Amino acid sequence: MKLGSIQASKWLDQHYPKNGVCKYKGGEFKNFGKRRREITHLDISCHNRYGLNKIKGKLDLEDFVNLVELRCTNNKLNDLTINNLIKLKIINCSSNEFCHLDFEGFPELEEIDCTNNEELTCLTLKNCPNIEVVKCPVNRLTLKITGCYNLNVEQYLDDNKIKDLYINNDDVKEKERLKKINNQLKQRITELGEIITELEELPVVSKKDILIIGRTGSGKSTLANVLFNKNNKNGNFEEVFREDDISESVTTQLQVEETEINGMNYRIIDTVGFGDTGTVTGDKAVLEAVKTTYAVKEGINQILFVVGSRSDIDEKAIRFYNSLKDEIFGENIFKYTTIVRTNFELSADKKRCNEDIKALKKNKLISELANSCNGIIHVNNPSLKVRSGNITERHKFRTESRRVLENHLSACKNVYRPSKLKEVVCRLDRELDNRGIDFNKQLIGSNFSARLEDIVEIALICMPIVTALVKVALAHSCQIT
Repeated sequence: MKLGSIQASKWLDQHYPKNGVCKYKGGEFKNFGKRRREITHLDISCHNRYGLNKIKGKLDLEDFVNLVELRCTNNKLNDLTINNLIKLKIINCSSNEFCHLDFEGFPELEEIDCTNNEELTCLTLKNCPNIEVVKCPVNRLTLKITGCYNLNVEQYLDDNKIKDLYINNDDVKEKERLKKINNQLKQRITELGEIITELEELPVVSKKDILIIGRTGSGKSTLANVLFNKNNKNGNFEEVFREDDISESVTTQLQVEETEINGMNYRIIDTVGFGDTGTVTGDKAVLEAVKTTYAVKEGINQILFVVGSRSDIDEKAIRFYNSLKDEIFGENIFKYTTIVRTNFELSADKKRCNEDIKALKKNKLISELANSCNGIIHVNNPSLKVRSGNITERHKFRTESRRVLENHLSACKNVYRPSKLKEVVCRLDRELDNRGIDFNKQLIGSNFSARLEDIVEIALICMPIVTALVKVALAHSCQIT
């Protein structure tokens, strides 16, 4: 049989038909008779002894959802689509024609081999917490590493052939590792990110604080319940965070609950929401802003910015988030913020999700956050307070939404402890102590109504931007609820 090349999509449809079973008997792994979703190990490398033509162009493996190991070596591939294959542990795509390779959000990935790709100029590794081995060409290569906590980056720092190296400093386990960087390589490193002075010590994370903010009616408290997932005796979702379908918020005070997910302790902080009707306004809204500041005083693992629909994006909610960024958290908070699109009935449709992401990034109100944040995820978290409809189906959607949230949060390793937050809390502590108010002991469930005037005065001193926005902008037609 004459060896040549064939488009990857055509070859895949012939040997691994989308609606049929595998017809290919070659490769090291025997998958004959299996459907795409049943295959865990896939070898479509070009082995001349099997008489296999080289495949070329774009290789799309999104239907191989349970794939653990992929081998596609010695071909003419130039594009690889595997973004949803979160079970992948080993990828060998050596000896192809890739120019760019981007591996993002693979929680189980341990090893990548992309050697002998002579045209490869950029390799990006992001949020692959278990990766330890990366074999790559070094000539003219730009290497970008973020969220890869087990990867020894020093091996690349010691290689003078790397063209450009970008490292997110959150990934550096010890400060001393930065001090030992070879002086000869300093001119080659175009970006190490900011030296993280906010993190005097990289924390050993034993608990993750998740702050949920958003507009009234966006599904914010429902999302908190989906993540908390406390079951009653019948095995159904229990409403721990009060939720409702009406536009008037039912969350009138900060609520904090703790739970364990996959061996990690989570502290879920549900804030009062922005809306057009409700009861928490003016001074009481300022009180809730102060409570929120105290709730995250030990640092934040992730802010979930909840968006119910693109038409529901609220300018005041964006302004409030930006005021927190400017006065309390700093610019780096973008990296610790995830936009969560709730009530997205097509959350399983990757194409529709990508279309929605592109639209959010172009939306004037939220474009800065959407283009700078840690990611945009889609969930379908319908209310269970319905008199009609398939309640079993709604439970199914919420369970799947929880899985999506768990997978995303599992890759969010660090706690963000900005110096600005520490300074604000210290000022609040000092001023509150001078007036005999102890927020630390009475944070949750207390309304401090007798001392409300004092608290507002103190907030104006310690966090004037946030206080002015909350007190003035929310005093009339909108409020924190």
